[in-house]
Amino acid sequence: TANDMLGDASNDGKDVDETTQNLLSLSESLNENFQVLQDHMSFMKAREMVHRELHEETFTKVVRWNIMEICTVVIVSFGQVLNVWWILSRRRNSYY
Repeated sequence: TANDMLGDASNDGKDVDETTQNLLSLSESLNENFQVLQDHMSFMKAREMVHRELHEETFTKVVRWNIMEICTVVIVSFGQVLNVWWILSRRRNSYY
């Protein structure tokens, strides 16, 4: 309880000094752990930024590649339709 940590008023200053030292050491430990946590979070934030940039770059390349594929498929399909139309028109004209 709080009385155990802070000591009774009837005790001499020795208990209070020990409690104060204990609280100071706990405070220092908490501060060190908080610094470690801040360092870890800043590292994770930097790592996330690097991976996000890589992800966006990769996504952009994939989108460009897909657009190029779509254009190629459309051009080849149009060429095949024209080729079939040309072949059928030659056959139709050769029958007459």
